Amino acid sequence: MKLGDPELVKKIGAATALEVRATGIPYVFAPCIAVCRDPRCGWCYKSYSEDHKVVEEMTDIILGLQGDIPSGSRKGVPYVGGKDKVAACAKHFVGDGGTARGISENNTVIDMHGLLSMYMPAYSDSIIKGVSTIMVSFSSWNGEKKHANHELVTGFLKNTLNVECGTTILGAINSTVDPSTEIVYRETPDGDFVKSNNFDYAIVVVGEPSYAETAGDSTTLT
Repeated sequence: MKLGDPELVKKIGAATALEVRATGIPYVFAPCIAVCRDPRCGWCYKSYSEDHKVVEEMTDIILGLQGDIPSGSRKGVPYVGGKDKVAACAKHFVGDGGTARGISENNTVIDMHGLLSMYMPAYSDSIIKGVSTIMVSFSSWNGEKKHANHELVTGFLKNTLNVECGTTILGAINSTVDPSTEIVYRETPDGDFVKSNNFDYAIVVVGEPSYAETAGDSTTLT
C-alpha cells in the first residue's frame, strides 16, 4: 500500500458496495472529499489528504462504489452499475476542510479563486466519474451558510457543474412512487398512529447530532 493509491481505494469502494448491498441498503454517504487543512478539526481523519491533488486521485473510490462508467457514455451523468453497487455521495460541498481554527461547521475564509483551486477540483472529478449525489456542508463560506448561498449552490453547483440541486428525501419519494400512491408524512409518529393506519410501506429517517465531528475538535492541538 502507498499513500494516495487510487487503485486500492477503488477496490475498497467495490468491497464496501458489496457489503452494503448485502444489508439491503443501496446508498452510502461516501466519499468525504474534504481537503482538511487544519488537524485540530475533529473529523480530519475523514479527509484523504491536506493536498487537494491527492484527494482528487482518491475520488476513484466512486468507481468502486458505483461501477465503471460504460465506454461511450456521457460524462457527468450519475451512474450505478448493478445490484452489487451503491449510489455514492460526494461531501461536504465545499471547502469544509478549511474552516477557521479547524472548528467543525465553522467559517471558511477564502476568495473564489482559492475555493476553486483548492477545494472544488475533487467535486469536478467526482461529477465526471458519475457520482450520484452531492451533500452540501453545514459550514459557512466568508460568513454565509453554504446551504443558503445562492451563488455557490445554484450558480456554481447547479448551473456551472450541471448538478440537479434541492432534492429532499420526501421530495425524492414523491417523484419516485406512482402518482396514485398516497404519501403520509409524520415527523414524530407514535405507536398508535402507526397501528391506526393501513400502511403498505414505511420509510423511517433517523437524524443524529454531530459527535466525533464537533466533540473531537481540539483548538489547543499543537
